[in-house]
Amino acid sequence: MEKLNISKKDILLFRGEDIPKLVDKFTQEGTNVIGITGNDLFTEYCLRTSSKLKVLKKIEWNNEAYLFKKPTLCLLGPENKTLNDLSKRIRIGINRKYTCISEEYLKQWKKEGQKIQCRYFSGETEQTVKQGLTDLCIEIVCTGSSLQKNGLQIYDKVFESDLVIVGDGK
Repeated sequence: MEKLNISKKDILLFRGEDIPKLVDKFTQEGTNVIGITGNDLFTEYCLRTSSKLKVLKKIEWNNEAYLFKKPTLCLLGPENKTLNDLSKRIRIGINRKYTCISEEYLKQWKKEGQKIQCRYFSGETEQTVKQGLTDLCIEIVCTGSSLQKNGLQIYDKVFESDLVIVGDGK
């Protein structure tokens, strides 16, 4: 196995959602580069673009402090209700980071005739249910503390995420 000669100046740190775009850009410019990000963020990027990036390696996320041992995109709603308690016209708050994954998930609902109004937010999507702006929301759940704080429960898992190393695969 070849030993890598990497110095601190060769490592750049960015937000997870920026990694796929940066790796794509540098790769297209001819730079040999890889990135580490969440599979959720990489999948979202691929759904939004025609990227040719690939997962080079998957690293299982296993954090005992997390409800599902990994970040999990979930459908959330009031803890004292079920989906059957909601009207046929549902307002769903969606974190903008997960627009495409969420819309893919909701396609089946639409096929079944469910009337859905999506509202997009940049964060703290759970509060939109508590404040009555939405009936449900789709957001990442880690420890579950924001669920308790906002009186929510998990209705369904949408996407479980692990870490991935991404690159062009050449």
